[in-house]
Amino acid sequence: GGIPGGGSMGGGRVGGRMMPLPQQQQQQSPYMRRQDMAASSSDIFATPPNKWSENQVRQWLVQAGFGNLQANFARNNVDGMRLMSLSYQDLSGPIAVGDQKTVERVQNAIRSLLPRVHAGLKRKMAANSRDNMGAGSAGGGGGGARGMGGG
Repeated sequence: GGIPGGGSMGGGRVGGRMMPLPQQQQQQSPYMRRQDMAASSSDIFATPPNKWSENQVRQWLVQAGFGNLQANFARNNVDGMRLMSLSYQDLSGPIAVGDQKTVERVQNAIRSLLPRVHAGLKRKMAANSRDNMGAGSAGGGGGGARGMGGG
């Protein structure tokens, strides 16, 4: 007789070889390909730039026309927080983006992100003040004054 269930053995094989999953192929390169970026470019802009991951910073570099600098930023682990605090010295020194003109172009592109950082902070502050107002009306609002003059 045959082995029970023997017909399903090797079901993941094609021509005697295991076929890799599609996700495994995509993760071979740490850098985004242009066609991958088209699908995810709107996603990175939903997050304030100072909250971006290193990968989102690299996506932005490509969109801003600095795709050739992805490796420089990756080597220096530049995430959104670091991106927003980069100085002229950082860009011309450790990150080594190129000549003075390129450094200035990258700086201007980073500066253009500042309104989006501020917009993210305003949204966060508005959410926090709504939360705090709710907590204050529950009876904790005047607690500080009672402890002051008890002597």
